Amino acid sequence: HELMVDDLPEGRLVTACFAVLSADGGISFLSAGQGPILVSSAATRSVRMLRPQGLPIGFLPQPRYAAPVSLSLEPGDVFMVLTDGFVEWRDSSGEQFGIERIEAVLAAHGDLPAAEIIAQLREAVLAFAAGTRQADDLTAVVVRRPVRGTGRSSAGLL
Repeated sequence: HELMVDDLPEGRLVTACFAVLSADGGISFLSAGQGPILVSSAATRSVRMLRPQGLPIGFLPQPRYAAPVSLSLEPGDVFMVLTDGFVEWRDSSGEQFGIERIEAVLAAHGDLPAAEIIAQLREAVLAFAAGTRQADDLTAVVVRRPVRGTGRSSAGLL
């Protein structure tokens, strides 16, 4: 943390999400201001948003972070970390794409491999934006635990 803060220009911050995955579907993560973070349950077809455990790196000289969050991904569950470029992209009327549309894409396409979930999300935000200028980056990391007997888990990055 201190080494990174020393290199940051005045007034700049860095968000980050650190995650450790295990072969049994366990995932532990700590988010320093990075989000949204979404988890989709295949069993309940529900999507929930998880909060960061602390502020972005560089916000405070000695930040405090809550303990990492640990959860278990069941077969078919999806863990998704996005940059706010998806959420904040606006259409011509000024409306943001928003979290609700991201959740809808994940709910509708969470049964696809991770790379295809990302492709569906990208297509949805581009269709919504309808040619408006992209103001921020679009970065997504998706991990999907496989349904038993369908092979290995999948991960995708945009």
